Amino acid sequence: MSSTNRTAFTSSLGFALSLCIALFALALNPASISAWEVDLDPNQIGSPIAAPWAESEDWYVEALSNGTVLRTELIGTGVTNPFKAEIEFEEQRIHAVWKPLINSHFEEHESYEAEVAAYRLSKHLGLNMVPPTVKRKIGRRWGSLQLWVNDHRTFAKAAATRPTNFERSDQIELMRFFDAFLDNPDRNAGNYMVDDRYQVVLIDHSRAMDFEAQGPKRQASMPARFHRGAVDRLRALEFNELQELLGDIMGRSDLRGLHLSAKRLLRFVDAETETHGSAIVFETVRPAIRPLLTLTRAGASNGSTDQP
Repeated sequence: MSSTNRTAFTSSLGFALSLCIALFALALNPASISAWEVDLDPNQIGSPIAAPWAESEDWYVEALSNGTVLRTELIGTGVTNPFKAEIEFEEQRIHAVWKPLINSHFEEHESYEAEVAAYRLSKHLGLNMVPPTVKRKIGRRWGSLQLWVNDHRTFAKAAATRPTNFERSDQIELMRFFDAFLDNPDRNAGNYMVDDRYQVVLIDHSRAMDFEAQGPKRQASMPARFHRGAVDRLRALEFNELQELLGDIMGRSDLRGLHLSAKRLLRFVDAETETHGSAIVFETVRPAIRPLLTLTRAGASNGSTDQP
């Protein structure tokens, strides 16, 4: 072996040994890394890694819309009494959550159309944090049919092992931004899910977009920081786009309320920017994502209030 090759071999061996030692140290002491911070993909605002449904999203929407419903069963949890549905499409089977909501049955506003609208708006704004959801009639009843997301738990069940900067991560601030836009009063630890890497998935929007009951936005419900890309996309959202996007599931007055909600949120962002400066308002705290090395998988496929 030449001296040049011997030097290269020694260097490579040294790097490999250093890497093995580092990985072994992490395995022995998972607390030594509390979060793995990665850059946001500008086309995937809501998460640094693709949503679980991203690669086959169009197929899932088609399956939810036109697949054969093999069976439904009452889940038994959640105030909306949702059902778990098994669906077959193109010789493959998936599960979904079906919510045949009727507003008059509840003291508070409940709407399956709001579930569908939340998915479409999340996708349109580039957040991609709400699972594919369609309007679907099963039997004699209409409802929302949302993809059942495997290997996720509600944050209520996962909070004890969350990354140290999770509450300040971009994903959580985007969740607050989205809820402010939708005027969603029902975001609690049981109404969003995380996987083993603490990637956030948003569910349960049936009480959102009740603009007459909720009234104007309150400052306390707003995010502390904003994602510039999300704000820019919301600012570009015109009323005619909302009509095209949601006109089949929302009336004109509801669409007007949603458009006004966007304007109120943007005025708040502008006021905060004028007061504190853009460097503070648009400060980036990257998403808190756990390294897979430090985790063991949860046994349950889902931990949602409405997706157990």
